[in-house]
Amino acid sequence: MAEPVCDPDCAGGSAGPGGRRTMSIAQGARAEATVTSGTVSADRLIPGIHALRGLAAVAVVLFHFAHLTTVAVPPSLAFVAADFAKGVYLFFVLSAFSLMHSTERHVDRPQWVTTFFTKRFWRIAPLFYLILAMIVCFQVAGGNRVDPWRVLLNLTFTTAFSPKDGIVPAGWTVGVEMLFYVLFPVLLLTVRTMRAAVVLSVVATVMTCAGRILLFREHGDWANFMLPSNLCFFAYGLLAYRIALSDDSGSRWVQRIAPVASVASIATLLALPEGHMLRTGAGLGTILWGLAFALLCTWRGATVSHRGNAVMHYLGERSYSIYLLHPLVIWLLRPRLQGLYDTLALDIGALAAWMACAAALLAVLLLMCEASYRLVELPGIRVGSRMNKRRHARPSMEPV
Repeated sequence: MAEPVCDPDCAGGSAGPGGRRTMSIAQGARAEATVTSGTVSADRLIPGIHALRGLAAVAVVLFHFAHLTTVAVPPSLAFVAADFAKGVYLFFVLSAFSLMHSTERHVDRPQWVTTFFTKRFWRIAPLFYLILAMIVCFQVAGGNRVDPWRVLLNLTFTTAFSPKDGIVPAGWTVGVEMLFYVLFPVLLLTVRTMRAAVVLSVVATVMTCAGRILLFREHGDWANFMLPSNLCFFAYGLLAYRIALSDDSGSRWVQRIAPVASVASIATLLALPEGHMLRTGAGLGTILWGLAFALLCTWRGATVSHRGNAVMHYLGERSYSIYLLHPLVIWLLRPRLQGLYDTLALDIGALAAWMACAAALLAVLLLMCEASYRLVELPGIRVGSRMNKRRHARPSMEPV
């Protein structure tokens, strides 16, 4: 989803664990960046990390385009239907990385936990609630019964406990994210070193595998949409942040190999045949994807000279809208996309026709996302920022 916005009084560097300066990544990225952001303050923007959000969002859109329509996926693009859902895992890794980057320097400030939760709520809730309200109204207008318990679970972002009760399409990730936000202040105060990040990653890996195995017995495939089944991705994001920030020899070695290792590992996982053992089961494949994405985030997070790709930055800036709106847009466009594909496939072939339909879908989706970004996301962010500014201003207004 989207990186948290820092308050205006958050500019400037601060000392991290062990006295290290935590602004080094952002300062280098800011010096080279040619793009601006309405969702991330300029001093905290890492162009490479922000662009990865766009990559993850487009991957999920194409995955659902392959599965929610009858447009046939060309055999040469079979990996889209098989693996592009893993973009959600990348979102989780990015979330932990960016939250560490934006929040760690504030742990000694008064009311930092309240500030954190206020920002996160007003970043996530407005668009989610709008789509939830639209769907509930549509169900009521159609004469369908609306379960109040399901609505309550969605309003309180607790669908990660019961993902089958989710109402917003693909909204299960929001429930998982919100529960991670609850845990995040505790992790921020305890995972202050590289060793702690490694220990957390090991523990989270075990919990993820156990969760996917044990919860599957009771919940079936829904088990994959619960927080325990996704804990490792957040832990890997924290570890990637620590590695990207660190100047020790081991971290520098990981930073050097991260570009090649991340690309090679992702390409290898995409190339695996459909029946391969790493594509099935609860364990190793999930872990390998998470580690590959952690390497990717280490690479893009530690690269301070990258100017940022304007297109990917645009997509990353609107990645939350892209993610929440795309199932509805696909559902609305399904008949037209099939008709367009049938018309084009006769003239330009199946591959080109599929790509043209995907481009048409993205064009319509981005038009809608531009509206939701400007009319819902940014106003919500401003509300959260104003609330935090007023809260921090109160002590200075009190008589001495």
